[in-house]
Amino acid sequence: PGSNENATRVNLTSPAQCLASSADGSLVATAGGNKQEPLELNIHLWDGRTLQPKGEPLNGHTRKLFALALSADGKSLLSATADELWLWNVADRTHKELKGQSDKVLCAAFHPAGKRLLTGDEKGYVVNGINLARTLCRHLI
Repeated sequence: PGSNENATRVNLTSPAQCLASSADGSLVATAGGNKQEPLELNIHLWDGRTLQPKGEPLNGHTRKLFALALSADGKSLLSATADELWLWNVADRTHKELKGQSDKVLCAAFHPAGKRLLTGDEKGYVVNGINLARTLCRHLI
Protein backbone atom coordinates (compact mmCIF):
# COMPACT_ATOMS: atom_id res chain seq x y z
CA PRO A 1 0.00 0.00 0.00
CA GLY A 2 1.14 3.49 -0.82
CA SER A 3 1.59 6.29 1.67
CA ASN A 4 0.81 9.97 1.34
CA GLU A 5 3.05 11.11 4.21
CA ASN A 6 5.29 13.07 1.83
CA ALA A 7 2.51 14.23 -0.49
CA THR A 8 2.34 17.89 -1.41
CA ARG A 9 -1.02 19.40 -0.53
CA VAL A 10 -2.71 22.66 -1.33
CA ASN A 11 -5.64 24.17 0.54
CA LEU A 12 -8.22 25.24 -2.05
CA THR A 13 -10.72 28.01 -1.35
CA SER A 14 -13.55 25.57 -2.14
CA PRO A 15 -13.92 21.85 -2.85
CA ALA A 16 -12.40 20.60 -6.09
CA GLN A 17 -15.15 19.31 -8.39
CA CYS A 18 -12.83 18.92 -11.40
CA LEU A 19 -9.13 18.27 -11.79
CA ALA A 20 -6.89 17.87 -14.83
CA SER A 21 -3.16 17.41 -15.34
CA SER A 22 -0.88 17.85 -18.32
CA ALA A 23 0.80 14.63 -19.52
CA ASP A 24 4.16 15.60 -18.04
CA GLY A 25 2.60 16.70 -14.76
CA SER A 26 3.93 20.25 -15.01
CA LEU A 27 0.48 21.86 -14.95
CA VAL A 28 -2.63 21.09 -12.91
CA ALA A 29 -6.05 22.74 -13.26
CA THR A 30 -8.83 22.64 -10.67
CA ALA A 31 -12.37 23.98 -10.58
CA GLY A 32 -14.66 24.39 -7.61
CA GLY A 33 -17.48 22.23 -6.50
CA ASN A 34 -19.54 24.28 -4.06
CA LYS A 35 -23.07 22.90 -4.18
CA GLN A 36 -24.53 26.03 -2.62
CA GLU A 37 -24.02 29.74 -3.19
CA PRO A 38 -21.54 31.13 -3.79
CA LEU A 39 -20.58 28.77 -6.59
CA GLU A 40 -16.87 28.62 -7.39
CA LEU A 41 -16.82 29.45 -11.09
CA ASN A 42 -13.09 30.04 -11.55
CA ILE A 43 -10.48 27.66 -12.86
CA HIS A 44 -7.25 27.62 -10.91
CA LEU A 45 -3.93 26.71 -12.52
CA TRP A 46 -1.13 25.21 -10.44
CA ASP A 47 2.50 24.31 -10.94
CA GLY A 48 2.24 20.54 -11.01
CA ARG A 49 5.46 19.98 -9.11
CA THR A 50 5.09 22.52 -6.29
CA LEU A 51 1.31 23.07 -6.32
CA GLN A 52 1.92 26.81 -6.22
CA PRO A 53 -0.64 28.96 -8.08
CA LYS A 54 0.21 29.93 -11.65
CA GLY A 55 -1.25 33.39 -12.04
CA GLU A 56 -4.77 34.59 -11.49
CA PRO A 57 -7.69 32.18 -11.95
CA LEU A 58 -9.37 31.82 -15.33
CA ASN A 59 -12.84 33.26 -15.13
CA GLY A 60 -15.90 34.00 -17.19
CA HIS A 61 -18.15 30.99 -16.66
CA THR A 62 -21.52 31.79 -15.12
CA ARG A 63 -22.55 28.20 -14.32
CA LYS A 64 -21.02 25.35 -12.35
CA LEU A 65 -18.10 23.58 -14.01
CA PHE A 66 -18.49 19.85 -14.58
CA ALA A 67 -15.33 18.92 -16.48
CA LEU A 68 -11.77 20.02 -17.19
CA ALA A 69 -9.25 18.50 -19.60
CA LEU A 70 -5.69 19.60 -20.34
CA SER A 71 -3.97 18.84 -23.61
CA ALA A 72 -0.85 16.67 -23.38
CA ASP A 73 1.42 19.69 -23.89
CA GLY A 74 -0.50 21.81 -21.36
CA LYS A 75 -1.14 24.58 -23.90
CA SER A 76 -4.89 24.06 -24.15
CA LEU A 77 -7.55 23.54 -21.50
CA LEU A 78 -11.14 22.52 -22.01
CA SER A 79 -13.77 23.58 -19.49
CA ALA A 80 -17.38 22.40 -19.55
CA THR A 81 -20.53 23.65 -17.83
CA ALA A 82 -24.10 22.48 -18.33
CA ASP A 83 -24.35 24.42 -21.58
CA GLU A 84 -20.87 25.63 -22.54
CA LEU A 85 -17.65 24.07 -23.80
CA TRP A 86 -14.73 26.48 -23.74
CA LEU A 87 -11.27 25.91 -25.17
CA TRP A 88 -8.68 28.01 -23.35
CA ASN A 89 -5.27 29.12 -24.55
CA VAL A 90 -3.39 28.66 -21.27
CA ALA A 91 -0.56 31.03 -22.19
CA ASP A 92 -2.68 34.12 -22.85
CA ARG A 93 -5.73 33.00 -20.81
CA THR A 94 -8.23 33.58 -23.61
CA HIS A 95 -11.00 31.19 -24.56
CA LYS A 96 -13.15 30.24 -27.51
CA GLU A 97 -16.56 28.60 -27.21
CA LEU A 98 -16.89 25.25 -28.96
CA LYS A 99 -20.23 24.48 -30.58
CA GLY A 100 -21.83 21.18 -31.41
CA GLN A 101 -22.32 19.47 -28.04
CA SER A 102 -26.06 19.13 -27.47
CA ASP A 103 -26.13 17.54 -24.00
CA LYS A 104 -24.53 18.47 -20.70
CA VAL A 105 -20.88 17.36 -20.64
CA LEU A 106 -19.92 15.54 -17.45
CA CYS A 107 -16.39 14.47 -18.43
CA ALA A 108 -13.88 15.25 -21.15
CA ALA A 109 -10.44 14.28 -22.39
CA PHE A 110 -8.13 15.24 -25.21
CA HIS A 111 -7.38 12.38 -27.58
CA PRO A 112 -3.71 11.39 -27.09
CA ALA A 113 -2.84 12.72 -30.56
CA GLY A 114 -4.31 16.07 -29.50
CA LYS A 115 -6.46 16.55 -32.59
CA ARG A 116 -9.82 15.46 -31.19
CA LEU A 117 -11.79 15.92 -28.04
CA LEU A 118 -13.74 13.15 -26.33
CA THR A 119 -16.69 14.06 -24.15
CA GLY A 120 -19.12 12.08 -22.02
CA ASP A 121 -22.59 13.47 -21.54
CA GLU A 122 -25.47 13.09 -19.10
CA LYS A 123 -27.36 10.73 -21.41
CA GLY A 124 -24.57 8.17 -21.35
CA TYR A 125 -22.99 8.94 -24.72
CA VAL A 126 -19.29 9.33 -25.40
CA VAL A 127 -18.70 11.71 -28.27
CA ASN A 128 -15.48 11.47 -30.26
CA GLY A 129 -16.37 14.15 -32.70
CA ILE A 130 -14.94 17.56 -31.98
CA ASN A 131 -12.09 18.06 -34.43
CA LEU A 132 -9.71 20.50 -32.80
CA ALA A 133 -7.18 20.88 -35.61
CA ARG A 134 -8.67 24.07 -37.07
CA THR A 135 -9.93 25.40 -33.74
CA LEU A 136 -6.54 24.97 -32.08
CA CYS A 137 -4.66 26.46 -34.99
CA ARG A 138 -6.88 29.54 -35.06
CA HIS A 139 -6.96 29.91 -31.28
CA LEU A 140 -3.34 29.24 -30.36
CA ILE A 141 -1.73 31.39 -33.04
